[in-house]
Amino acid sequence: MPRRMHVGRVRRAFALAGGLVLAFGTGAGAQERDGGPLAPNAAPAASISGAPTSSVTPSAIPDAPPAAAPAALESHDAPGMTSPAPAGAQESHETPEAKPAAPAAPASAVDVPNAAPGGTAAPPASGFVTQVHASYRLVASEQSDLQLGRRDTGDPIDTLGHRFFPEHQLRLGARTARDSLELVFDGDLLKGLLTTGGGDAVLPSAPVPQGGAPGPLLADPLRNRAWGVNPSSLSIRQAQLRWKSPVGLVGFGATTFHFGQGMLANAAGTPEDPGFDRDLGDQRFGDRVLRASFTTRPRSLFGAGPEGLTVVLAADLVLQDSTATLVRPFGDWGSQGVFADRAFDGLLAAVYQRGAGEVGLVVTRRATNFADTRALDEKAMVPFGTDLGVWAFDFAADGHLKLDKGPELHGAFEGVLVTGSTNHVRNDSCPGQNDADRCRVLQGGLVARGGVRSGIFSAELLGGYASGDSNPFDDQVNNFKFARDFQVGLVLFDQVLAWQSAAQVKRASDPLLTNVAPPGVELLSTNGAVTNALFVQPTVKVQALADLELVGAVLWARAPAAYADALWTSRTAVLTNAFGQPAGSDYGFEFDLGANWKHRFDRFSVHAGLAGGLLLPGDAFVVDGSGKKMDAVHRVKARGAVWF
Repeated sequence: MPRRMHVGRVRRAFALAGGLVLAFGTGAGAQERDGGPLAPNAAPAASISGAPTSSVTPSAIPDAPPAAAPAALESHDAPGMTSPAPAGAQESHETPEAKPAAPAAPASAVDVPNAAPGGTAAPPASGFVTQVHASYRLVASEQSDLQLGRRDTGDPIDTLGHRFFPEHQLRLGARTARDSLELVFDGDLLKGLLTTGGGDAVLPSAPVPQGGAPGPLLADPLRNRAWGVNPSSLSIRQAQLRWKSPVGLVGFGATTFHFGQGMLANAAGTPEDPGFDRDLGDQRFGDRVLRASFTTRPRSLFGAGPEGLTVVLAADLVLQDSTATLVRPFGDWGSQGVFADRAFDGLLAAVYQRGAGEVGLVVTRRATNFADTRALDEKAMVPFGTDLGVWAFDFAADGHLKLDKGPELHGAFEGVLVTGSTNHVRNDSCPGQNDADRCRVLQGGLVARGGVRSGIFSAELLGGYASGDSNPFDDQVNNFKFARDFQVGLVLFDQVLAWQSAAQVKRASDPLLTNVAPPGVELLSTNGAVTNALFVQPTVKVQALADLELVGAVLWARAPAAYADALWTSRTAVLTNAFGQPAGSDYGFEFDLGANWKHRFDRFSVHAGLAGGLLLPGDAFVVDGSGKKMDAVHRVKARGAVWF
C-alpha cells in the first residue's frame, strides 16, 4: 500500500526540497541562427517555473522572453535586424552557398529612411505591398518505453507505456505594408500530437484530490494530449501593427520574441521557417507576448547605418511561455475560468553591431501573479494568491570570420543571471507570510558555441550550464531552466528528463501519496528544457550533396546538483532519485546521427530528415540497490515540411 503523506509533511518536504524553478525570458526576438545573432525587438517575459524543489526541481529560468535589439536581439516586432549566421553555423533552409559569409546591412525600417518595415523597398505612396506565407510540418518518432520511477519502496518501475509520437503543425501568416505602416499576422492553426494512442493523455493525471480541486498539468498539452486535432492548439504568434516614425520603429500587438542563442527567450521559428531547430531538433512552443515597443538606432552614438547601436524599450503582457499562461484552453473555461496567470514585463535592450560581430544586453523586470492555488497550510484547500518578482540580465555576443583562402570561423555566447523573490513556493525556511519570509531567487546559466567550416565539412562545439540547487532545504531557489525550444540532443533532455519530470508531478499530486499537491508543483515538469545541467556537445556535418547534409553529434551531460525526485526526497530527507535510490549526478552519454535534405523550388521549399539517438544512462538513473542503471534509451525520428 503506498505511503500517504500528511499535508504538513509534504509541504515541509517540498518546500525544503527545493521549491521553485524560475522560467524567465527577456527578449529581443531574433531568429536563432548558427552563429546565433542577437535579435532586436524581443520581449522579456520573466516567469517563474517554480515548483517545489530547487535541486529537486529542474530548472529555474528558462522560458522568458528577451528584449529586442539589432541582429542580436531580434524580436519579431522589429524585422530585419537579425544578422546572418556564418555559413555552416546555424542551419538555415538554404544551401551552404546561399549563406552569407558576412553580415548583410541590417534591413531595419528604423535605420534605412527609404525602406519599408521589414527591409523591403518602400511601396508607392498609393499602394500596398502584401506577402502571404504558409507552412506544414509533420514529425513522427518511435522510442523506447521510458522508465519513469517508482511510487514506493518495493513497487515495480512505472513506464510511460507509449512509444510512437506523431505530431504536426499548420502555420499561416501575412504581412502588408503601406508607406510607413506595416501590419503583420502569423499563427499556428493546429499544432501538437495527432494521437495519444488511446486515452486522454500520453501520461494520465493522478486521481482528483479531495475537495475536487483541479489537478496540475503534468506536461504541456502539446506534448501530452492529442492537441494537434484540438482547436485549443490555435495560437496567435503575431498580430502587430508597426509604424516607422522619423525617430524609430513603434510596434503594438502580439508577437513572439527571441534573443541571442535563444537560451532564455526563444521564438521557435520565424514566419518563413516552420520551426526546425539547428541540426536534428524540432521547436514546438515559442514564447508569446502582447507588446508595446519602441526601437531606435541613435545615429549620433557609436556609428550609424549598417553598424551602430540599437536600443529597445518595451512593455509586455505575457500570453504564454513555459511558466505563465494568460488564457486557459477553451475546454477549461467553464470549470476554471478564462484567465490564469498574469505576468508583466518591462525591458530595456541595447545591441551594438560592428562588422561581422555584435554584442547585446537585455535587462528585464518581471512581475507575475499566479492563478489561485490550493494552499498547503491550516487553511488547506482555500485559494490564495502567489506571485514572483525578479530581475533578469541577459548578455549575448556573436561573431564570425572568413579567412582569406581559408576556413570560416564562428562563435557565440549567452549568459543569464536572475535574481528576486517569490512566495509561489513556501517552506519552513521561507513561509512567505511577509516580504522577509519570501524565498530568494538566484540562478543563472550560460551557453557558448564555436565552429569552423571548410569546403563541405564543418564542425562545432556547443557547451552550456544551467544552475542546480545543492541545498534543497534552505530559502534559496537556484535552479535555472533554458527555454523549452533550445534543443540539445534528441533523447536525454527532450524525452527522458521531460517525461520523468512529468511523472514527478503526477506522484507529487497523487492524493494516495500526498493528500494535497503543493502549490506550483506543475512547474517541476521541464517539457524538454535543459535544467540543472552541465553539458558538452561536439557536432560534425558533411554537405554530401548540394541539398543533403549529414550530421553526427555526441552529448555528455552532468547535473551540477544531484538529480533528485521531489516526493522521494521529501520522504527520505536526503536527495533521492525517482527510483528511490541515492541521487547521482552523471546523466550519461548520448550519440546522435541524422540526415537533412532541403530544396528550394520556384514557389516553395521542402525539407525532409531522418535522425536517431541512443542514450547510455549514467549514475543519475540508478534503479536499485545493486547499482543497476536504467536501460539504454533509443529514439528514431522522421520529419518533413513544406513552406512558401
